[in-house]
Amino acid sequence: MTARLRLALAAILLLALGLRLYRLDYKSLWLDEACTWEYAKRPFEWCVKAEVTNPPGSFAVSWAALRVFGDSERGLRFPSALAGVLATWLLFRLARRIADEPTALLAAFLYAASGFSLRFAQEARTFSFLACAVLASVEATVMLLERPTLGRTTYYVLASAAGLHFHYVFGFVVIAHNALVAWMWWVRGRKELRFLAWAAVQGATGLLFLPWFAYMVGRVGPVHTDYITYPWGRVLALGFSFTWAYPRLYLSPGKDVMRLLADNWDLISVFFVVAVPIAVRGGMAAARTARAGPVIATAIGVPVALALALASAGSVRFTNDRYLGFLCPFWTLLIAMGLRSIQDWRARLAAFAVVLVMAGMSLQYYYGITEISSENWRDASARVSSRRRTGDLVAICMPYMRYVYEYYDRGPKDLIELPHPNERTAASDAELDQALAGRTRVWLVLGHVGSGADEAAWGKRLVELGFSRVGETAHFPSPFGNPAIEEYVRAYGH
Repeated sequence: MTARLRLALAAILLLALGLRLYRLDYKSLWLDEACTWEYAKRPFEWCVKAEVTNPPGSFAVSWAALRVFGDSERGLRFPSALAGVLATWLLFRLARRIADEPTALLAAFLYAASGFSLRFAQEARTFSFLACAVLASVEATVMLLERPTLGRTTYYVLASAAGLHFHYVFGFVVIAHNALVAWMWWVRGRKELRFLAWAAVQGATGLLFLPWFAYMVGRVGPVHTDYITYPWGRVLALGFSFTWAYPRLYLSPGKDVMRLLADNWDLISVFFVVAVPIAVRGGMAAARTARAGPVIATAIGVPVALALALASAGSVRFTNDRYLGFLCPFWTLLIAMGLRSIQDWRARLAAFAVVLVMAGMSLQYYYGITEISSENWRDASARVSSRRRTGDLVAICMPYMRYVYEYYDRGPKDLIELPHPNERTAASDAELDQALAGRTRVWLVLGHVGSGADEAAWGKRLVELGFSRVGETAHFPSPFGNPAIEEYVRAYGH
């Protein structure tokens, strides 16, 4: 790589770092991030075993980071931000190997400036780490197909084992690795990587994951899968989300379709007129190459096919953009290859300009639209803490909401956790009755109240016990849920 290319890559990585550190504490923590905080402040063994429905990799990273960087919003999110920069570099490495250096630089630049990638690089969860593991493992697979060595084998095993420890959806990627190897064996006739050698690599990866897998199988219970319907539409909307980092269209399944189209006609038009044709050109350019075509086809096609298959069986959760977000680097690679395939310099220059404007708009949406904030628990907690008096009771629906509430309201308080209305029992009602003894004011902290189920149930219960609501419910709306606060005072004569 020439000195000029090194300088360009360094500038891109600095851009990625700057964007990921800029306003790192802009958004409130949301429920899942608060769980990361709650786990990370505990002893290490407790932390990594906290959620069997999620592997321990990112929790282990957060446990160490909390002790180095502290538990501020910036400190909790800093490892994900660094992982976002690493993913940019890994995309450059992979793209250079299967395409060329100019394409790799362009893909890395587009990913560095991607509002979608920023969304997970500024979140204290696992998905930024997952993107790194996916890119590293795909690159390692390509390297093994070229020339197997001990170093490349170690690279693959460590990257893939890390991916499995970051998220179970990485299993889709392991299947994609095998699909790529099978393609090269039986379609392209390449046999540099022998069957037994590949089987041994897969076995070594499985052995590193086996301890956690055995622990998880012995303890996991029923998994909630009825997330949001319309899995095909959700998968097709991924490209739109990758382009615009704009969740309003994607996260509003209950909204009238015609109104959605009318509200977003400009973005939808540019997406179909510009982004999709360029990505299709990139796919056609990749298909004409011996390396890029099979790599991109398997890296995108296999996870999407498996996610849709599971969705058809009822596990719609896997079509969520969080779980398939690791496809975003491959989308930017398709865009880069599409731009590079335009032969006429005027047309290429115009396409470059439009894509740059799209990238700028994506960043504008990410930073400038309040709806992109996941859940505004910062302001919700502040409303209570600024008005709470000594002796007030804070009642929070469901324990995991307590984590995010207490992250922002850490002062001394009387607090009770309320179960979900569907899980109410005589014992939980009796516990609430006892906690209310002698109280004159109650703050009811609610989350995900779009359906009104928990709001109506617990508010009604407080009224039955002689309390009256003061004013209207204070809502803090966001795409992923609506934190809400209600204030109740004991009615006169009770």
